[in-house]
Amino acid sequence: MQRVIEIPSGTRFVLAAQIPGWIAERLVPVPDTPPVLVSLQKKIPQPEYFQMEALTEADVLLLEEIWRGMPAPSPLELIQWHSAKESLTREDFAPYKEAFDAAPNKPAWYLHADFLDVKEEAKKQRSEVREAHWDELEARARAGRLRILTSYGIPTEEIAVGSMVSVEDARNYLSQVPPGFELRGVPPVQIATQVIDIPAGSAFVKAADIANWIAEALEPIREELHADYQDAEHEAKLRQANVRHEHFWALNNAVKEREINLFSAERTPIYRMDPGALLRVEDARRYLEPRGFELREVSVQQRADATALVDADAPSADSERKPLPRQRYQEDEILREIRNLGHDPKALPNREAGKPWIKSEVRAKFPQFTDSVFDKAWERLRRAGDIGE
Repeated sequence: MQRVIEIPSGTRFVLAAQIPGWIAERLVPVPDTPPVLVSLQKKIPQPEYFQMEALTEADVLLLEEIWRGMPAPSPLELIQWHSAKESLTREDFAPYKEAFDAAPNKPAWYLHADFLDVKEEAKKQRSEVREAHWDELEARARAGRLRILTSYGIPTEEIAVGSMVSVEDARNYLSQVPPGFELRGVPPVQIATQVIDIPAGSAFVKAADIANWIAEALEPIREELHADYQDAEHEAKLRQANVRHEHFWALNNAVKEREINLFSAERTPIYRMDPGALLRVEDARRYLEPRGFELREVSVQQRADATALVDADAPSADSERKPLPRQRYQEDEILREIRNLGHDPKALPNREAGKPWIKSEVRAKFPQFTDSVFDKAWERLRRAGDIGE
């Protein structure tokens, strides 16, 4: 079992939701094994239902006769031995079931096989462990033994999206979970300078975008989907959210220390981070440059020229780190095409039954985008209010 949990050195907070996940993932491994046969019963038809009964000695002898000559060991032997090394999957058992159903001496009852899905059972157990520690963290917060903070640094007693726990509290809690886990700081991965393009002449950028840019560069999310709770994509999302909230918090502190100035959408000074807060470009540069990011002003045409030759779907060494300029190019092109079709992106026509909607027309204009790339770009525009459905 891996008892060491690594986080970047200098991290002051971790997402509260990560802690139960770390514990559950390490205490309950999920094996990648198919369901295996664990029991056989006879299924006896009744007028309005089926009656399940255990196999009698005579039933076992009948099955042995039907399965004589088939590969050994038989299902009956494996069930009797409760073998951990040998077992039958549904696929393995299928020939035995077919032989029984086709046997000339088949009895009036049906053969019912029970399979144990070890993988699903482990996933359920992992979920139970995660929920137990989730509840325990909240209980400690209510009792004053641990502090949970919202993304704005406000104490709370419940774990929600963006809730944080100090590294000190997280380390203390993890060390008390048998067999004891260690939260260890490791040097953050060093990356080459990242270039972030913004429209030429911009006076302000969204403060929240700064945290997003850094998080997306340092903790890229892969496109593959997985079924398990603690899968690679989910873990990447948690790590990305952790970096995002760390910088959201750092920006908030910089405002309190008067190192940078925040403004509302109306350009009036504000003194605490919120999702719509604006930052002067010079302050954004001052924050980003020591962290390896260059803020570059370019025209819309320059951004298009820089990205038009890049296939939005082409896998490459850089595909795991999707730079914001590419996303912005996709979004700009979608908005441009909507306008070319004679529509206001913020006031799209209503859907009509049986007729293709504007989204389908726009989609047809971008064969270089996969459905996934196009849908994600469309959803980003919709969430930002640039597209009104």
